Amino acid sequence: MAVAKSKNKNPMLTKTGKTRLGPLNVEQLTKLIESTSKKKEVAKIKRALASRTKTQQVSKKPVAVVEEAVATE
Repeated sequence: MAVAKSKNKNPMLTKTGKTRLGPLNVEQLTKLIESTSKKKEVAKIKRALASRTKTQQVSKKPVAVVEEAVATE
């Protein structure tokens, strides 16, 4: 059985129009949760955000620290 081609060219959406949460990082998910008003989507984003915070190192260091390290070299 052949798979129907999607007319949707956006890689962040499925063929039914739902958002793909897989490639998003913690910062992008927090922005998305603020802009979403649907309860079902908010719940999905919260679950994805919870799994990201467990697996990704969330750094809250300021960017200036990285620039200082580069400047000393």
